[in-house]
Amino acid sequence: MIMELLLLCLFAGIGVDDMFVIVQAWSNLSPKEHETQPISERMGLTLQHAVSNLIVSLAVATLIFIANDHDHFNQRLTSRCPTGAPQSVKEGIMSCVGDS
Repeated sequence: MIMELLLLCLFAGIGVDDMFVIVQAWSNLSPKEHETQPISERMGLTLQHAVSNLIVSLAVATLIFIANDHDHFNQRLTSRCPTGAPQSVKEGIMSCVGDS
């Protein structure tokens, strides 16, 4: 059961940092809400409070991925280019593959 829950979170793209945010939002619910609301309502309130933090976390991870991928692209481009580092991607592509 626990493994299925972990796999569900993994497939949904929810990382450990996001789980901490969700658990904290769950624990921030008032005792009255825990006693009177059904679990579906409590989960809805929890996600309503946690969604802004999850969006920020996703945006930061996306920007890091894009920056890292862009850096790897530039390294591959300059390592193949005999003329050195290009001033732009178009210039680099034309100088590296134009004569080949």
